[in-house]
Amino acid sequence: MGGGVVGYCEEVRACLGDGGVVERNGRVQLCQPHGNDTSIYVCCRKPRLVAKECTK
Repeated sequence: MGGGVVGYCEEVRACLGDGGVVERNGRVQLCQPHGNDTSIYVCCRKPRLVAKECTK
């Protein structure tokens, strides 16, 4: 996602529904999943998961 922030390629509704963030500096990064899925996939960052990993 830029600036050293790591994101994961995930379906946009699944990302947002799980508290993910798809924008960085007002931009959304699209990505291509494996296979023939026609859903929209984006680079997804999940702050809660990052925070959980930092407290381990």
